[in-house]
Amino acid sequence: MNKEPYIVTFTGKRICPVSPDIDEICIEDIAHSLALKCRFGGHTRVFFSVAQHSVIVSNFCSDPLHGLLHDAGEAYLADVASTVKHLFPTMRYAEEILIEKIFKKFGVMETEKTKRCTHSVDRAMLRVEWDALINDPNEYGLGVDMSGVQRLLLRLDDFWSPEEAERLFLNRFNELYQR
Repeated sequence: MNKEPYIVTFTGKRICPVSPDIDEICIEDIAHSLALKCRFGGHTRVFFSVAQHSVIVSNFCSDPLHGLLHDAGEAYLADVASTVKHLFPTMRYAEEILIEKIFKKFGVMETEKTKRCTHSVDRAMLRVEWDALINDPNEYGLGVDMSGVQRLLLRLDDFWSPEEAERLFLNRFNELYQR
């Protein structure tokens, strides 16, 4: 019997988050899981999925596929708020391994430039989401440095259902991925 920790995915695959088999990584599993995961651990005024976040981020990145898949490791783990993620070093490590394997599987070449661009867009999107989704009238300050990050000229007023988020995530992936 396999002693490694694993999850069973939507399509029935077994993934070990700390040593994933690249052949078991599946875009349908990623899209489905991210579409069902709500940003901010579900503590939002309305449902806003990680899949919708990823599709929007991809629209502003120099490498849109990198932007689309930047949170794909969360499909096999969880969406942990960045303000507390440092408390879970093993999860961070597993997420790094997963992202590396996911990028390899789908031919995403991560450079410092693409990483910086996606990070900058992700931080700006975090601000937009905070303003639209969180019941806190105060400035976003939970230990996240927003200096140097331009705000996206974007207002969130269209919130996708999980089914729509999954479909639009897969559509965006198919538009960007060169098989």
